[in-house]
Amino acid sequence: MADKGETIDSVERFIGVLEQHGIISSSTPLYELIKGLKKTNQNMGLIYALSDLRFNELSNKQFIQDDKWDGSDFSVQLHLNVGLKRNQVFQFGSVKNSVVEITYEAYSEEICELARGAWHLDYHENESNKPPEFIHPNYHFHHGGRKIKDTTSNYGELILLDAPRLMHPPLDLFLAVDFLVSNFVKERKCRNLRADTTYEEIIKASQIKWWQKYYQQVADYWNHQTSGADDVTKRGEANVSNPYLYLN
Repeated sequence: MADKGETIDSVERFIGVLEQHGIISSSTPLYELIKGLKKTNQNMGLIYALSDLRFNELSNKQFIQDDKWDGSDFSVQLHLNVGLKRNQVFQFGSVKNSVVEITYEAYSEEICELARGAWHLDYHENESNKPPEFIHPNYHFHHGGRKIKDTTSNYGELILLDAPRLMHPPLDLFLAVDFLVSNFVKERKCRNLRADTTYEEIIKASQIKWWQKYYQQVADYWNHQTSGADDVTKRGEANVSNPYLYLN
């Protein structure tokens, strides 16, 4: 688990690694995240927010037709807001609300206009007496999101990229950066960053805090198949993460 002090220390170490490898354009958004987190209290629910963290050394391999785009103007930004329940620390099961958005834009040489798109992951807690409009896991991932909806007037302004995988575990700040780097940064720079021992230590710690129990929760569906109350509860919890699982 990670309390406020440990999280701030990890962010500061993370900044050093990202700057050393030349991955981010400016560390100011991360320092603003620290400043905001320091103002929150655990008894009221810890919160951190990141806006417009821009990345360098981007690959143009994500473009479906890379000859149609000016790769020199390709930009990718990370935005996120993670809020915890009262008296909780940063780990799986503690989230009250979470939104992660990766926005990107590039100049289209074909239509001579700036086009944009986004990948969007958020946490949605279903109300027990109100079924969702459509089936989705509590952590659900899709293309688009409000940042694109609010700034795009027609579909011709959208960039078409290879679609991300549908299933995805929760992301905190560190895992979100690693996800973006793995998908958008040049392969050589990505390999060098992920081989950095400090970076690896931070990412592995977050994977344990956020992914271990997440995957255990899904696996419990098959490990608890009796009609007993405890097993029924376990299958119900697994169904929240993957609503395509049958409840029987």
